[in-house]
Amino acid sequence: MKHKNELLATLQNNRIDMALISETHFTHSSHFNLPGFQTLKTNHPDGTAHAGAAVIVRSSLLFYPLPPYQTDHIQSC
Repeated sequence: MKHKNELLATLQNNRIDMALISETHFTHSSHFNLPGFQTLKTNHPDGTAHAGAAVIVRSSLLFYPLPPYQTDHIQSC
């Protein structure tokens, strides 16, 4: 993600606990970490760098993730 530093600054400066990101364009080999946050992601099922979704959650929050959902037209996590 080319705007990773900008995203981290926005989350921290605005005290955002959770962010929903669409069109992540991640693949199975993509690794994305932000200090102080956990990232849940779902890629497009064909493994290419398009579509995709991510949920970024502040590490101090307790949550229980649901199983990811992937189809050609919908990805959720």
